[in-house]
Amino acid sequence: MRRSARTRRIDPLSWVFGIVLVGGALIAFFSLKPTDMRPQDWPLGIGPDEVQAYAAVLDRRPVEVGHTLPEAYVLSGPEAGDGCLFLDRSPGWRTQWLSTDGYADSVRIRPLNDRPGYLLKFPKKSLLNGKRRVLLVPATVRSMRLKYMEVIARHLGLLTPEITFIHLSACGLDPRVYRKEERVDKDLLERHGLGNASLVEQGMDPTRPDLQFAEVDGDSTERVQLRGSVERAMADAAQGNTDALAKLVDQDAAIAWLLVAWLEGRDLRHDRLVLAHQWSTGRMLPIHRPAVQEGPDMEPDAPLAYNLLTPLLSRPGFRAALEERAAALKAELPELRIQFEALDRSWLPVLADPIALPFAQTAARQEHEALLDDPWGGAEVVVHLERSHFAGPGHASLLAGVPIPPALPSDTDEAIDLDAIAKRYKLIADGDTLYFPRGKYMIEEDLVLPKGVSVVLLQGARLFLGPRANVVCQGDLWVRGTLRNPVFIRPIDDGQGFGVVAVRGDGSSRCRISGLMISGGGGATIEGVRYDGMVSVHGVVRTEVRSSIFQEHTAPASLLLDGGGVAVESTRFVADHGACVQVINGQGSIVDCTITGRGQGVRIHGSRLALVGGSCIGLATGMEAEGSSEVLVHHVRFERNGTALHARDASVLHADGSSFMGNDLVLRTGTARSGNGSRIVLYTNEFVDNVKDREVEEGSRVEQQEAMDAGTLRTFGLGATPVVQQPVPPRNGRSRRADQGT
Repeated sequence: MRRSARTRRIDPLSWVFGIVLVGGALIAFFSLKPTDMRPQDWPLGIGPDEVQAYAAVLDRRPVEVGHTLPEAYVLSGPEAGDGCLFLDRSPGWRTQWLSTDGYADSVRIRPLNDRPGYLLKFPKKSLLNGKRRVLLVPATVRSMRLKYMEVIARHLGLLTPEITFIHLSACGLDPRVYRKEERVDKDLLERHGLGNASLVEQGMDPTRPDLQFAEVDGDSTERVQLRGSVERAMADAAQGNTDALAKLVDQDAAIAWLLVAWLEGRDLRHDRLVLAHQWSTGRMLPIHRPAVQEGPDMEPDAPLAYNLLTPLLSRPGFRAALEERAAALKAELPELRIQFEALDRSWLPVLADPIALPFAQTAARQEHEALLDDPWGGAEVVVHLERSHFAGPGHASLLAGVPIPPALPSDTDEAIDLDAIAKRYKLIADGDTLYFPRGKYMIEEDLVLPKGVSVVLLQGARLFLGPRANVVCQGDLWVRGTLRNPVFIRPIDDGQGFGVVAVRGDGSSRCRISGLMISGGGGATIEGVRYDGMVSVHGVVRTEVRSSIFQEHTAPASLLLDGGGVAVESTRFVADHGACVQVINGQGSIVDCTITGRGQGVRIHGSRLALVGGSCIGLATGMEAEGSSEVLVHHVRFERNGTALHARDASVLHADGSSFMGNDLVLRTGTARSGNGSRIVLYTNEFVDNVKDREVEEGSRVEQQEAMDAGTLRTFGLGATPVVQQPVPPRNGRSRRADQGT
C-alpha cells in the first residue's frame, strides 16, 4: 500500500491543543510529584539544574506564606564600576556608611577569604543589636538548611550563632538577598554570659596536622596552658584512656554537638571544631558553627585525627547517654517539624521569587525529610559517628616545645590514699571525711583531695601554706571557727604568698565557712581550672560565709563564689588589690559586711544579689554589677569611694535607704561590648558632700521612684522590712554640695 505524497497540514488549533496538553501534563507532574523525589534521583542523565529550572516554572502547588519584611542594609560608598562592593573583590578592609532601621554609622567591610560574601564590623561604641561582627553570605533557598540546623542546635541546648536573612544593596544597584550570620568570637561568648572563657579551635582531618594543633584565642599564658591540657588529653586517648578528655569536655554539650553533626550529615574532617573553655569550671563547651559548605558531605568510615569529641564514644557511659538523648530527640521531631514549617512561611518568600515559590517549598520539604526522617532510617547514631583515629604526619614536630602537664590519675586510681594524707599531715580520717583538729599544719606543696571527700577545719586549726601552694577540696568544706577561736590560713613566708584555697564541687556540694581569718593568697590555675580568688568556690549548691576576716591578697578577688546560692554575713574584707568579693552566676545576699581598702568592693556578674547593711569605704569602686545582673543595695553606707555604684551591660540596680558620703562619683552606668545599657532605680537615699552624683552613658538611664514595693524585696529573697544592724536615715535629693555636677 503506497503512502500519499501529499503534505498533511496541521491547523493552529491542533498546535494549541498539543501545547496545552503537554504543558498541562508537565504542570500536573511537577505539582503532584512526591516531595521526596530529589533532583539526583532522576533517570536518563537528567541533571539537577534542568529539574530545578523546569520546576521553578511548572510547579504550581499552593503555598502558604507569612508576611516577613527582611532588614534592609544600604551601604553607601563608591559608585558602580568604580570600586563598587558588588563588583570589586579585591581583599582588604574598606569603610562604608551603613543605613538600616534605627541605625546609621560608618562600618568596616571586607570580602571573605574562604567563600563569597563579606565580613561586616561595627564600631565598638556603635554596635548593632549588641553585635560587633557579622558574616554576610549570598543566600538561596538551600540556605534554609542552615536555619533549620540553628533551630535543632538551640533545641539541644548548644550555643550557636544567630542566622537571619537581609536585603543588601550597594552602589545604587538592586538589593540582593544575603544570609546574616553572627561571627563566632569573644563578643558572641560575652553576649551569652561567657565573659570568662577562651575560644579553642581544632581540626579533625588527619591529613592536615597543622589544623590538629589546638588554636587558643587568648593571651600567651592561656595558650600554653590550654594547648598543654588538650595535648595531654589527646595523648591519653591514643593510649585508650579517655578520663582526662571526659574531665575536659562537657558531656551534655558534646552529645548535643555530635547529634547535630549526625543529623546534618557533616563531613567532620572538613570544618574545624570550635569550643569555649570556661576558666571557672575547667570545662569546654562545643559550639555549633554553621558549615561553610551547605548540604550533606559526610564520608562514611573516614578516619579522623584525635580530637576533643569523637574519642569519647569509646566510653560506655557516654555511648549510653548519647543513645538516650537520640531516642528523646526522635520523640521531639514533631515539634521541630512545626518550627521548620513556621520558618518556611516566614523566609521562603524572601529567598525565592513569587513564580518559583512552589518549587522552593518543595525543596524545603525535602530538606525537612533529609534532616528529620532520613537519618533515623539508617545506622544508629553511635555506629554512624564512631571512627578510627590517628595523629597526622608531622604532629610531633608541631608539638615540640609545648609543655605537657603530667598524666592525671583516673577516678578509679587508688594511688591517692586518704589514710596516707591523714598520716602525713596528722589529720583525722573518718570514712570519707578529713578533719583538721586544733593545731599547726605546714602545707608546702599542692594538696588536692580526692573527689567526694569532705574537709572539716575545727576551731584553732592553723594552716601555713608554702609559696604558690594550693589546697583543693572536691567535696563539702566546713570551716568551724569562731571570732574568739578562729581558723587561720596564711603563708609560711609573708613575702611569698600561697595560691588558693579552693572548693570544686559537683553541683550538689556545700560550703560553710565561719570564723576564718585568711590572708596572702594569689589565685592559681590547677588542672585547667582558673581560681581567681584567694578563696574560690565553684560548683557548689550553696555557700555560707559568716563572722570571718579576709585580709590582703594578690589574687583578682579575695572571695570568689561561682554559681549556687550565696549568703555572706558579718564578715570584714580588707584589700588594696583586686576585688574583695566577686559573685558569678549566683543568687543570694551579702549582709552587714564591712568592706575597705583601695581595690574594688563587690563585683557581681550575671547574678541576682542583695547587698544589705554594712559599708564600703575608701574603695576604687564600691559595687560593680555587669552581665545582666540584678542587684538591690539596701541600707548600705558608701563613703570616700572613687565610684560608689557602677552598673553596666544591661544590669539593673535598685538603691534604697543607703547613704553616699564624700564619694568622687556616686552613680555610673556603662555599656559593655555587647552594646546593652543598664538601669539604676533610686528610692529614698542620702547624698552628702559627693563631688559628682552621676555619669550616665547613652542607652542607660537613672530613674527616681518614691518607694520600693514589697514585690521587689521578695524578688531578692527579702521580707517587707529587712533587718539591718545600722539603718541609715533616709533622705531624698542629691548631694548637698552646691558645686556638684550631674
